Amino acid sequence: MIYVENDRLTLRHYCDFANRPQMVAQPSPDGKNIEFSLVDFTGSDAIGHVSHAVFTFIDPNHHVEDWIFLPTGGKPVHAHIDFKRVP
Repeated sequence: MIYVENDRLTLRHYCDFANRPQMVAQPSPDGKNIEFSLVDFTGSDAIGHVSHAVFTFIDPNHHVEDWIFLPTGGKPVHAHIDFKRVP
């Protein structure tokens, strides 16, 4: 869920692994990227949690998301998702 809280763009990830990482946005100067970095974490970390996300806006009908998941005791896992509007 993305929302504005105290003048900050915030992303709260409600995870199936029973945790809720909260990240705050830092937009790029050109406005094409929004980078979310972890600032708070609640719930279980038995499996791991999301720690970082970047949204890149290609055009009004296309954006990509890159997510970093930190498994407990493991190496970071990167997910890249390419969203395109279908006519």
